[in-house]
Amino acid sequence: MRKKLLILLTSACCLPVWAQQDGIAITIDQAIEMALSHNEAIKAHEYEQKVAEYDRKAASGLRLPSVSLSGAYVYMGDNIGVDLNGIKQPIRNGMEIIGNMGIQIPPAIGQIANSALARNWELTIQERQFATFGANATLPIFMGGKVNVANKAAKITEQTTTVQGEVVRNELVSELVERYYGLLVARQARDVRQMVVDAVKVHLDDARKLEATGIIARGERLFVEVKMTEAERDLKGADIQVRTIAAALGNTLNDTENYLPVSTLFVFSDIAPLEYFQDMAERNNPLLRQADLQYELAEQGVSLERSNLLPQVAAMAHYRLADYQVSEAIPQWMVGAGVTFNLFDGLQKENKFSASKQTLKRVETLRSKASKDIGVLVEKIYNEMADLRERVLSADKALEFAKEYLRIQNSSFREGLTTASSLLDAELELASIRIERLNSAYLYDLAFARLLEACGESERFVEYAQGSDSVPVTFEE
Repeated sequence: MRKKLLILLTSACCLPVWAQQDGIAITIDQAIEMALSHNEAIKAHEYEQKVAEYDRKAASGLRLPSVSLSGAYVYMGDNIGVDLNGIKQPIRNGMEIIGNMGIQIPPAIGQIANSALARNWELTIQERQFATFGANATLPIFMGGKVNVANKAAKITEQTTTVQGEVVRNELVSELVERYYGLLVARQARDVRQMVVDAVKVHLDDARKLEATGIIARGERLFVEVKMTEAERDLKGADIQVRTIAAALGNTLNDTENYLPVSTLFVFSDIAPLEYFQDMAERNNPLLRQADLQYELAEQGVSLERSNLLPQVAAMAHYRLADYQVSEAIPQWMVGAGVTFNLFDGLQKENKFSASKQTLKRVETLRSKASKDIGVLVEKIYNEMADLRERVLSADKALEFAKEYLRIQNSSFREGLTTASSLLDAELELASIRIERLNSAYLYDLAFARLLEACGESERFVEYAQGSDSVPVTFEE
């Protein structure tokens, strides 16, 4: 709201009263700043940028140990133990053999032996049900390069998202220029249509007077009335066009206020050579920079598939914090390291590695093609601008002639020396030249916005538009 008020106050002092009542005045630089600050596409990309940032941070966590808590309850079919009852009989037989040999076993020892042999010699090592709770830790030592690849890939993805943000911003500036100047031209075209209506009203009044005095025929007056109806219909169409484009501009600005464009159209008296813009596009075009990042990402894909051909080593540890009926024979903690190495998997990894290298070549080829396409696009837009500039200059000359020709036809009609058809043709020709002139300047500025978009420099649009080589194209009444 504060920004809206600032726009209103700064613009009100330089506008006539009718313009202030027609909407909130806004310049092209204010509109671009507002769009880049409030447009929902920009906000959506900011969230996407945050996602990429957190993904990169998540990938960096792969270098750190993983610590977890785990618990388990186990119920087995039987206890785990050792049954030694089978060796009691051999012991008894041995004692009998010793007795038969005449060797007397001391009574106390014999009593202890008989007591032991009478017991159950089945030993339980672990009860059938038990529970345990402990802490686990794993640390990758060597993963064949997977951790490095994951971190580099996440960083590249974040950079790609940043560049994609530049694409969104550049596209938004082009859209803003299209709708801002589109509304400006639509309003001026509506003014032209209003001027035609007003002029035809005067001609119709003259025609009725001339018909009454017998200077022109009834058909001449009827012809002017038909043209009056057409002019009013065109004015209504122009008014609908203004409302439609105004709504589109509001959508780009993400605002429901009625804004009034006050910056003028322009053409350049002089512009840098084509090679300047082609070099700029090669350096800064975000799509080409995305292609470079895709190539780097494809390189990481090759490294990833190469890492699958190498062994993986990881360290691990476990500490039992609490337990229920766990055997004392089981240690409370343990540490170790593990190695995995796939000897044969049907050559899947080898073929995937070869496929990743082909992907790398494919991305490289597409990057080369994209560079050529951007160069051709820049040249096409540059040439279009040159043609549109010539149209504006040609319309400037035609405008002066059309004004003078209309003046002559108007004087002749009032004296009965020319027909209503010739007069209205002159009136409509002047209107057509006015609209064509404005439309050519509009297409020129839109082309320039798209040229800067191709060069990755859309946000410099205002800098160029307000530069010393910029020649305003104003509405000619």
